[in-house]
Amino acid sequence: MRVHKLLAGALALACQSAVAFPSDVKPFEDSQPGKSIVQGNLEANADYRLFRRAVKTESQKLALKDLNESDSRDEVRLWVGFGLITPRCFILKREGGSDSATYYSTEPDPAATAPARKTSLVTLTLKAPKSGWNDFEAFLRAKGVDSIINLIADVDYSADPDSEAIVIEVKSHAGYNMVFFPANTKSPDGRKAIEVCHKIENEFDVRMGC
Repeated sequence: MRVHKLLAGALALACQSAVAFPSDVKPFEDSQPGKSIVQGNLEANADYRLFRRAVKTESQKLALKDLNESDSRDEVRLWVGFGLITPRCFILKREGGSDSATYYSTEPDPAATAPARKTSLVTLTLKAPKSGWNDFEAFLRAKGVDSIINLIADVDYSADPDSEAIVIEVKSHAGYNMVFFPANTKSPDGRKAIEVCHKIENEFDVRMGC
């Protein structure tokens, strides 16, 4: 049991991040590749805290409450973007025995001049997936997105600060957990995350950009 606790406490972020960090936060300089991101004793891990702050910043851009700090009890978020691009976010919520999905993004504000580069928030309440909620959720579970994320972050890759990334967050009765992949991931679990992203695009007719 003591060994298990030590291992749980040692899990850390799997790579240097392509996320656009807040001005007072530096990207990871001493990250440890090849380790999954799970909730446990990770709040004590400096790299994990840095990444959580970055995700929180991106949530604010889309007028979203940070998932880990929200009152939600059963929610999945999939993000594509970061780098130089404000991410797109798909949210699946389960409340009172029913499912709902929402899409968040930004688009250029046509009233703004080019130098201003202003954007407006896009929020779409989505219809049920084409295949139905049961089949869609079964697909998520098969790809490792359940009450706990059963995906392991990439072992080795060269992070490009201008490239995009995929982040999956889950909050459930089991707590909060998160995993991160570069958008060009080739790992088996990274490909599963991309398959989930493509599934969302096809089922809900939204553009995630994965």
